[in-house]
Amino acid sequence: MDIISRIIDDFCDAFAIPPEEAKAIEKKYRQQEGGDSHYIASLRSMEVAERHDEVKRLIGQGLTDAQIAERMGMARGHAWRLRQRLSLDMP
Repeated sequence: MDIISRIIDDFCDAFAIPPEEAKAIEKKYRQQEGGDSHYIASLRSMEVAERHDEVKRLIGQGLTDAQIAERMGMARGHAWRLRQRLSLDMP
């Protein structure tokens, strides 16, 4: 989750906007403001954050790096590196 996601989530929480509408708002903002030219506002950063959330979920289910790699369509080494990086962010 980057700063834009956090700001939009906080705004939507404050005004009781449902999560699916919050994602639509975030996507529209990123398309208008960043496209792919500015990473902080790009759709690519949103996609990466979503993939990281999925990897965190799979780690939480106890899957191995090999199982995560197979499900996510990535190399086992990449799954291992993500586990190392994301595990620091997990509570």
